[in-house]
Amino acid sequence: MKKKILSLVLLVALVLFTGCTVTTNNINKLSYKDYSSKIKNNDSFILYIGEKNSSLYKTLNDALNELNIEGYMINEDDLGDKELLEFRDKINYTGDTIVFIKNGVDPSTLSHLETGATKKEIINTINDFEYIATTSETASVTE
Repeated sequence: MKKKILSLVLLVALVLFTGCTVTTNNINKLSYKDYSSKIKNNDSFILYIGEKNSSLYKTLNDALNELNIEGYMINEDDLGDKELLEFRDKINYTGDTIVFIKNGVDPSTLSHLETGATKKEIINTINDFEYIATTSETASVTE
Protein backbone atom coordinates (compact mmCIF):
# COMPACT_ATOMS: atom_id res chain seq x y z
CA MET A 1 0.00 0.00 0.00
CA LYS A 2 2.80 2.40 0.91
CA LYS A 3 4.52 1.67 -2.43
CA LYS A 4 1.33 2.56 -4.32
CA ILE A 5 0.95 5.84 -2.44
CA LEU A 6 4.63 6.69 -2.91
CA SER A 7 4.39 5.85 -6.61
CA LEU A 8 1.30 8.02 -6.96
CA VAL A 9 2.97 10.94 -5.15
CA LEU A 10 6.07 10.63 -7.34
CA LEU A 11 3.94 10.45 -10.48
CA VAL A 12 1.98 13.57 -9.48
CA ALA A 13 5.23 15.40 -8.64
CA LEU A 14 6.75 14.40 -11.98
CA VAL A 15 3.71 15.64 -13.88
CA LEU A 16 3.68 18.91 -11.95
CA PHE A 17 7.37 19.64 -12.41
CA THR A 18 7.65 18.64 -16.05
CA GLY A 19 4.20 19.68 -17.21
CA CYS A 20 4.17 23.16 -15.74
CA THR A 21 6.37 24.69 -18.40
CA VAL A 22 4.05 26.62 -20.67
CA THR A 23 5.51 28.20 -23.76
CA THR A 24 3.39 30.72 -25.56
CA ASN A 25 3.72 30.81 -29.30
CA ASN A 26 4.11 34.43 -30.39
CA ILE A 27 4.82 33.59 -34.03
CA ASN A 28 1.77 33.40 -36.28
CA LYS A 29 1.66 31.75 -39.70
CA LEU A 30 1.23 34.26 -42.50
CA SER A 31 -0.13 33.38 -45.92
CA TYR A 32 1.50 34.92 -48.97
CA LYS A 33 -1.72 36.85 -49.63
CA ASP A 34 -1.67 38.33 -46.10
CA TYR A 35 2.07 39.05 -46.41
CA SER A 36 1.44 40.96 -49.67
CA SER A 37 -1.40 42.88 -48.04
CA LYS A 38 0.83 43.91 -45.12
CA ILE A 39 3.49 45.10 -47.58
CA LYS A 40 0.93 47.11 -49.59
CA ASN A 41 -0.37 48.67 -46.36
CA ASN A 42 3.18 49.71 -45.40
CA ASP A 43 2.97 47.68 -42.20
CA SER A 44 5.98 47.09 -39.97
CA PHE A 45 6.43 43.59 -38.58
CA ILE A 46 8.86 40.85 -37.69
CA LEU A 47 8.92 38.02 -40.23
CA TYR A 48 10.54 34.64 -39.67
CA ILE A 49 11.22 32.65 -42.84
CA GLY A 50 11.77 28.96 -42.21
CA GLU A 51 10.49 25.89 -40.47
CA LYS A 52 8.89 25.76 -37.06
CA ASN A 53 11.24 23.09 -35.74
CA SER A 54 14.45 25.13 -36.16
CA SER A 55 16.57 26.53 -33.34
CA LEU A 56 16.16 30.05 -34.76
CA TYR A 57 12.35 29.75 -34.53
CA LYS A 58 12.60 28.71 -30.88
CA THR A 59 15.07 31.50 -30.05
CA LEU A 60 12.90 34.11 -31.78
CA ASN A 61 9.79 32.85 -30.01
CA ASP A 62 11.57 33.05 -26.65
CA ALA A 63 12.63 36.64 -27.40
CA LEU A 64 9.12 37.63 -28.52
CA ASN A 65 7.65 36.04 -25.38
CA GLU A 66 10.06 37.97 -23.18
CA LEU A 67 9.12 41.25 -24.90
CA ASN A 68 5.43 40.30 -25.12
CA ILE A 69 5.20 41.03 -28.83
CA GLU A 70 4.24 38.91 -31.81
CA GLY A 71 5.79 38.13 -35.15
CA TYR A 72 4.89 36.21 -38.26
CA MET A 73 6.31 33.29 -40.19
CA ILE A 74 6.29 32.04 -43.74
CA ASN A 75 7.51 28.58 -44.65
CA GLU A 76 8.58 28.18 -48.28
CA ASP A 77 6.87 24.79 -48.38
CA ASP A 78 3.52 26.56 -47.94
CA LEU A 79 4.02 28.74 -51.03
CA GLY A 80 3.09 27.88 -54.59
CA ASP A 81 5.74 28.11 -57.32
CA LYS A 82 4.64 31.58 -58.48
CA GLU A 83 4.34 32.86 -54.90
CA LEU A 84 7.78 31.52 -54.02
CA LEU A 85 9.39 33.27 -57.02
CA GLU A 86 7.67 36.57 -56.13
CA PHE A 87 8.59 36.21 -52.45
CA ARG A 88 12.25 35.50 -53.21
CA ASP A 89 12.26 38.50 -55.54
CA LYS A 90 11.09 40.76 -52.69
CA ILE A 91 13.31 39.45 -49.88
CA ASN A 92 16.93 38.36 -50.23
CA TYR A 93 17.57 35.50 -47.82
CA THR A 94 19.15 32.09 -47.53
CA GLY A 95 17.95 29.50 -45.04
CA ASP A 96 16.11 30.29 -41.83
CA THR A 97 16.03 34.07 -41.47
CA ILE A 98 14.42 36.78 -39.36
CA VAL A 99 13.51 39.87 -41.38
CA PHE A 100 12.48 43.18 -39.84
CA ILE A 101 9.99 44.78 -42.24
CA LYS A 102 9.63 48.51 -41.72
CA ASN A 103 6.85 50.46 -43.43
CA GLY A 104 6.33 47.63 -45.90
CA VAL A 105 10.01 47.46 -46.86
CA ASP A 106 12.86 45.11 -46.03
CA PRO A 107 15.37 47.88 -45.21
CA SER A 108 18.56 45.86 -45.62
CA THR A 109 19.90 42.35 -45.62
CA LEU A 110 22.34 43.69 -43.02
CA SER A 111 19.46 43.76 -40.53
CA HIS A 112 18.53 40.11 -41.16
CA LEU A 113 19.30 37.56 -38.47
CA GLU A 114 20.03 33.97 -39.38
CA THR A 115 20.58 30.61 -37.70
CA GLY A 116 22.91 31.05 -34.76
CA ALA A 117 21.47 34.39 -33.67
CA THR A 118 21.13 34.59 -29.90
CA LYS A 119 18.11 35.75 -27.96
CA LYS A 120 20.09 38.82 -26.91
CA GLU A 121 20.91 39.69 -30.56
CA ILE A 122 17.25 39.32 -31.50
CA ILE A 123 16.09 41.52 -28.61
CA ASN A 124 18.75 44.15 -29.41
CA THR A 125 17.67 44.24 -33.07
CA ILE A 126 14.01 44.52 -32.08
CA ASN A 127 14.94 47.41 -29.77
CA ASP A 128 17.02 49.05 -32.53
CA PHE A 129 13.95 48.99 -34.78
CA GLU A 130 11.80 50.20 -31.87
CA TYR A 131 9.28 47.36 -32.18
CA ILE A 132 6.51 47.46 -29.61
CA ALA A 133 3.31 45.48 -29.13
CA THR A 134 0.28 47.58 -30.04
CA THR A 135 -2.27 44.79 -29.60
CA SER A 136 -2.17 41.11 -28.81
CA GLU A 137 -2.61 40.43 -32.52
CA THR A 138 0.20 42.46 -34.10
CA ALA A 139 3.70 43.70 -33.63
CA SER A 140 4.44 47.11 -35.04
CA VAL A 141 7.08 49.77 -35.12
CA THR A 142 6.61 53.17 -33.57
CA GLU A 143 6.84 55.89 -36.15
